[in-house]
Amino acid sequence: MSIESHATPHHLDPQLLVKQSLDMHTEIKPDAKAKPDAKIKPNILAGHQVVLYSKALHPETLDMHGRRIFTGRTYELEAWIMKGSHALRLECGTLCTTELICEHDRPIPTSGIVFAHIVGAEKDIDYKFVKQGVRYISSIQLETLAPNLYYETYEELLSTARRNNLLNHLWTQPEGQGLSVLEIEREATQVTALGFHMMPATGIVVRTQTMFEVTKLAGDK
Repeated sequence: MSIESHATPHHLDPQLLVKQSLDMHTEIKPDAKAKPDAKIKPNILAGHQVVLYSKALHPETLDMHGRRIFTGRTYELEAWIMKGSHALRLECGTLCTTELICEHDRPIPTSGIVFAHIVGAEKDIDYKFVKQGVRYISSIQLETLAPNLYYETYEELLSTARRNNLLNHLWTQPEGQGLSVLEIEREATQVTALGFHMMPATGIVVRTQTMFEVTKLAGDK
């Protein structure tokens, strides 16, 4: 079950981006500008992991390339962008929790883990911090795209990220161009993050939606 549409940021719609890329791909003419040469190699072991911690992570444990802080009525969210991954640290009252989404074979901190799941296709998670009154909802999907479609999606996503000044990171590998983007939408008692990670070595696009919802305000019984 994905996060309800009312909680989804409107600048980045992963399904729409892929659909637009499919439409553009079918309309390409023989004399159209060639896309970057992609050397994508399928890898059945490719995948990502989603890890939730009951603490903050130290920046030195992750190869961070950018961060931003967002505040609401009762919370503070710090978002980190990395190569093919991201981290979201939420502080709300006595609660400090961090979501880390990264490649499944990347070494990660092992202390303070609430749960960890390796995702090969898709995964939906709904977890409640009952005492602190915070609900965590996450949805992650992986899809492998053909080279031309991969780069159509890449260009559309990069354009959207630059136009809306979204947190992003670009990198280059022998196989091609990689891109990670995070968009944050905040409200008084909830914050939603939409992530998009494009992995050139495999052609995989990782789409994530995460929502932290404050279900109990300070003073509530």
